[in-house]
Amino acid sequence: MKTYINHLPIFILFLSLTVCGNGEEKGDGGEGEDADIFDQFQDPVEDEISHRPPPSGVDILVVVDNSGSMAQEQDMLKEAFPNLIRELLNPPIDPATGTRDYPPVKDLHIGVVSTDLGVAGYSVPSCEKNPLVGDDAILQHIPRLPDCDPAYDSYLHYTLPQGEEPNSEVIEDLAKDFGCIAVLGTGGCGFEQQLEAARRALYEKSQPGMENAGFLRPDTILVILLVSDEEDCSASDPSIFDVSNISWDINLQCYYNKDKQYPTQRYIDDFKNLRCSTGPGTCVETPETLVVEFIVGVPPGSVCENPGDKLGGCLDEPAMQERVNAEQTLLEWVCSYPPGCSPTLNCSTEAFPGRRYVEVAQGLGDNAIVQSICTDSFIPAIQALTERLKQILK
Repeated sequence: MKTYINHLPIFILFLSLTVCGNGEEKGDGGEGEDADIFDQFQDPVEDEISHRPPPSGVDILVVVDNSGSMAQEQDMLKEAFPNLIRELLNPPIDPATGTRDYPPVKDLHIGVVSTDLGVAGYSVPSCEKNPLVGDDAILQHIPRLPDCDPAYDSYLHYTLPQGEEPNSEVIEDLAKDFGCIAVLGTGGCGFEQQLEAARRALYEKSQPGMENAGFLRPDTILVILLVSDEEDCSASDPSIFDVSNISWDINLQCYYNKDKQYPTQRYIDDFKNLRCSTGPGTCVETPETLVVEFIVGVPPGSVCENPGDKLGGCLDEPAMQERVNAEQTLLEWVCSYPPGCSPTLNCSTEAFPGRRYVEVAQGLGDNAIVQSICTDSFIPAIQALTERLKQILK
C-alpha cells in the first residue's frame, strides 16, 4: 500500500479523514475544517503555549523563479531537493543504538509556486502569457518533464501511518515527482515578485475555497524555500510595470522605482504571523515552527551565506552594492559561476544582489538561512536547510 498520497486513486490510505480532490484534508469535526485560515490560528490561548503538542507535520512551499535565465538552477533544485525529502522521511539509524537520529516526518506537504504574478495588465516583454496576474501564486502541478505521471494534485502529500516504518520506494517516488512539478520552465515574466508570490500563496490563495486551500495547516512546521537569481520586485504600486515611456533600460525599472515596492517588513511580519499561537494581531511567535531559506544573489563563501542572525555586514559587502553597469543596461552582477567566467557569455549562473532577501532573513533571525545561487550544486544549500530542520525535529 502506497503511503504517499498523491494523484493515483488506486493507492488509498485508510485513515480517519477524507482526502479531497485538491489534497485538502477534512476531519470528523466538519465545520472547523472549513473555517477561515486565520481563525484556525486563533484557537490556542496564550497560557496554553507551553502545552501545545509538537507539530503534526511539515508544509514546504518552494518558490521557483521561472524567468528566462533559470533553466540550470531549476535542474540543480531538482537534483538537490530529494536529499531533503529522504532525510526528513527516512532518518538514518545509529548503528550503535539501533534508533533513528530523530523521528521521521510522518505527514508532509510540498507545494511549488512561480515568481510570475503578472504586471497588472501592462504590456511588458516576457510577461505576455497572463499580463494581469501571471501564475497568481497558485500551486503549480503540471508535469513538464519526461517520465512523469500525466497529472498531479495541486501539492504532493505524504503520510506515514502510525506504527509503520518508512518505505524507501515510496519516498523515492515522491522525490522524483517533486522534480516533475518543480521544473517550471523559463517562460515566466521577467518582473519577478518572489516575496509576494510566497506571501500570496500562503495568505489569500490558502483561504477556504481558494486554489491552495488545504496546503497550509495551522499546526505544522512551515518551510519556505525561495530560489532566484534576481532581486525581488514585489510591487505595491502596479504602475511600476508601466514601461511605455521610461528613459532607462527596462532591466533597471525596479531599481529606479523602489518606492513602488512593498517594504520588506511586510514579509518579516507576515511570515511570522503564519506561525503565531494566537493569530495575527495578537501574535505570540512560535519560532520552532518556521524556517525560511533563500538561495539567491549573494557572494559565495562570504558573510552573506549564513543564518539570518549572523548576516551582520552582509549588506555592506562591496559586491552587494547595487551599481548600474557601464552600458547602462543592467545592475552589476553580485556573483557568477564558474569563477572567472564572463557574464552573459559563458557563465552558467549570474545573479544580481539580493538585498531584500537579506533584509527579510535578518528580520527572521535564526529562522532564516541565506545561501548563494552562484554554484554548481544546491546540495550544500539544501543540507543547510536540512540541518536546521533536524534541530527542530530532535
